[in-house]
Amino acid sequence: EYGDYFKSHPTYDQAFSAYIKNTVSPEDMHTMERETKRKFIIEQLKDKNIFFKDFRAIRKGESFFCRMKAVKISKPGEPLCVVLGFANISFQKEKDLEQYAYVDSVTGGHNYNYFKEIAANQKKAGFLVSMDIHGFRIINKVCGTKTGDLVIKGIYKIVNGVLSESDVLSRINSDHFAFILKTEDKGQVEAILNTITINLVNFSTRFQTPQLIPYFGITNWSSEKSLEMLLSEANTAKNQAKNSTDNNFDFYTEEYATRLLEEKAITDNFKKALENGEFEVWYQKKCSPESESMIGAEALVRWRQED
Repeated sequence: EYGDYFKSHPTYDQAFSAYIKNTVSPEDMHTMERETKRKFIIEQLKDKNIFFKDFRAIRKGESFFCRMKAVKISKPGEPLCVVLGFANISFQKEKDLEQYAYVDSVTGGHNYNYFKEIAANQKKAGFLVSMDIHGFRIINKVCGTKTGDLVIKGIYKIVNGVLSESDVLSRINSDHFAFILKTEDKGQVEAILNTITINLVNFSTRFQTPQLIPYFGITNWSSEKSLEMLLSEANTAKNQAKNSTDNNFDFYTEEYATRLLEEKAITDNFKKALENGEFEVWYQKKCSPESESMIGAEALVRWRQED
C-alpha cells in the first residue's frame, strides 16, 4: 500500500523520511526517525537476525498499529543485506489490550474488570459468592510471595474446576475471589462450597503450605442491585462465617443489615452520650461464701438512654 513512497524516493533515507512524514502518528515520529536510521538498525542486527518496531500510523484519517520488521538475510562475512517489511497489527494489539484489561496477572484467569462486564448482563437468578482464605498472609510471610502467587494460581484452578462452565469466577485482589453460581438450589451451593473446601485442604497438604481453609459469604443474585451492593452483602455474610464455629459459609439476610445499622448508630452516638453523661458506673458486689460479707465489687458501665 505504501510502495509509491519508495518508488518515488529511491534512496533509503528519502524513502523513510517520506514514509514517516506521511504515515507515522505524531506521537511516534521522533522514535521512528531515530530507530529507522541505518546506524540504529545495523546495531540492532549485529547479534541477532530480526528486529521489530511497533508504531502508530494514520491513513485516511484513521489511526492503527503497524509493525516494522527488519530481517538480516546476509551470511556472516558478507555485506549486510536487510529486508524490511511492514504489517498492520491492530487486531493483535486489540487482543493484547483485551488480555491486559480482562486477564488476572497472577492466575491467568478472569479479573474483576471481566467479572463486572459479565455481571452487568447477568439477568438470571442465582447466587453471588465472596471467598477468602483464613490467614493467607501467613503463607506470604512463611513461604514468600513467589510461592504465595503459585498458591493463588492453584486456588483459582481448583475453584474453577469445581464450578460449571456457565458459572463465572474472578480474583478481586490478594486472596479474595468472587463467583456467580447460576443455580437457585441452596443445597447445591452448599455442596459446591464443601467440595471447594475439601479440595483446597488437600491441595495445601500436597503443596506443603499452611492449611488453606476458605470461608464464604453468599447472597441471592439480583439484576436490580449493583454489583458493588451485592458484593457488600456477600462480604457481610462472609464476615459472619469467618467467626463461626459451625460452618465456613453463611447466607446474607436482611437481619444482618439491620444489625449493622444498629451497631453503627450506637457507635456514632458514643461521643454525644459521653458529653451528656449518659454512661453510669454500677457495682456488682462480690461476697465471701464463708462469711457472707462483701469483699469486693465488679464495676460495670451501663448506658441509660431515653428509649
